[in-house]
Amino acid sequence: MANRVKRLVLSEVERHSLLGLIKDTRGKSEYRRVSAILEKADGLTYEVIATKHGVNVKTVQRWLESYEAHGIDLIFHGIFCNRNIDRGRAKKQERKQMRKEMED
Repeated sequence: MANRVKRLVLSEVERHSLLGLIKDTRGKSEYRRVSAILEKADGLTYEVIATKHGVNVKTVQRWLESYEAHGIDLIFHGIFCNRNIDRGRAKKQERKQMRKEMED
């Protein structure tokens, strides 16, 4: 049996929103995930998308399954969100504050 390619169908509003996110995002992770969603909607296979973005096929499948289940909000507020970035920023600010206090 041939391996079927499941196609993701996006409305014009969804496509427009995703394209806007690509233009506005500064994060590589968000860019890759949004690009993967659009590429899947254009008919590319998981394998092609994974190769293009340098990730495992299962990773792409998880991105798409999460998007289909939860929508665009997930890119910034859920499974797609990299919580370590926020922790890293907080620690960096703490270190800056400690250095400043030591200099005073």
